[in-house]
Amino acid sequence: MKLYQVVALAGMLCMATASVRGNFAVTDIGAGTQSPSSNSEVGWVFTISTDITVTHLGVWDADGDGLEQASTTVRIWTAQDNVLAQAEITAANPGTLINGFRYIDIDDVVLSANEGPFFISNNNWHNSGQTWWMAAEDTPPTLSSPITLVRDALAFNPNQFPFSSKDTESANLGPNFQYIPEPASLALLVIGAGAVLRRRA
Repeated sequence: MKLYQVVALAGMLCMATASVRGNFAVTDIGAGTQSPSSNSEVGWVFTISTDITVTHLGVWDADGDGLEQASTTVRIWTAQDNVLAQAEITAANPGTLINGFRYIDIDDVVLSANEGPFFISNNNWHNSGQTWWMAAEDTPPTLSSPITLVRDALAFNPNQFPFSSKDTESANLGPNFQYIPEPASLALLVIGAGAVLRRRA
């Protein structure tokens, strides 16, 4: 491979890596209503078609001006009530605001498609002034592939496992996350980039 091809391949790989690290589970909150906070755990249930690695956990900031409550903890759970990942977002450590959500970097956590469904939630505190978005059933939020929304999730007390409250496709936002595809997907990008360069040679 010639030097200019090596340089081009490296550039394509850098762009590919940057793009996959920017994946968001919820890309559009859809239609719905804004609801006041309460003593509860709110979120949604999802499945994945391929393995993914979660890199950040986030929470919706209605006005983009920081959290009204002192803190909120975002968690990803298994259906067996086990916490796989969590992050605390506070007024002092609000994370990074991107597209309406505040994200905190976490130690990478791999979710296996064979182990779903998964539950994601965050706690709300009564009279904190924080609000959450209840997505409408007929216009649910948009999720990026390979993530599929199953239904909303809710527990009536904060920090409790958020059981499914409905059988319809809706979500309480609430929580979101960033992820990267499984390593095999990145390998395909590398192969594809190499193939492009071979055709150009």
